[in-house]
Amino acid sequence: MASGEFGRTVNMLTQVFNLLLALANVLITAGGLSKDWNQLGMMDILFTLVAVCWIAGAIWLFFGGRLAWCGSLLGVGTMLASSLTTVCVAYALMPTAQDPTDGYGYLLIIGSMGVLISGAAMFGLIRLRKELAGKWK
Repeated sequence: MASGEFGRTVNMLTQVFNLLLALANVLITAGGLSKDWNQLGMMDILFTLVAVCWIAGAIWLFFGGRLAWCGSLLGVGTMLASSLTTVCVAYALMPTAQDPTDGYGYLLIIGSMGVLISGAAMFGLIRLRKELAGKWK
């Protein structure tokens, strides 16, 4: 656990990084929704709810709420799980690719980047929990 000014700076950077990831997730989710609102599926509704919880938690995390930390962890965990699923699907479909430009290689790269980014955010949030524990009385 970092102490002093450096620790507060790292915590603030973690909170800002979490907020930027949540904002990007909201924008991607809003762009990926069906144009016809009558055709929304369960996955659309689920990812929209997670995106709303994550952005609310990321904003509220600046005030040190326990529920905000849980909402942020839910969003980052969902991002990590979907990125790992993307990597596994790309790896499983890679042998069937006839052409290197089929897109499976790109899918593997994008999924790996998602795993690295969400893994860093998860590590930062778990580290931040130790600092927020004093505010949760």
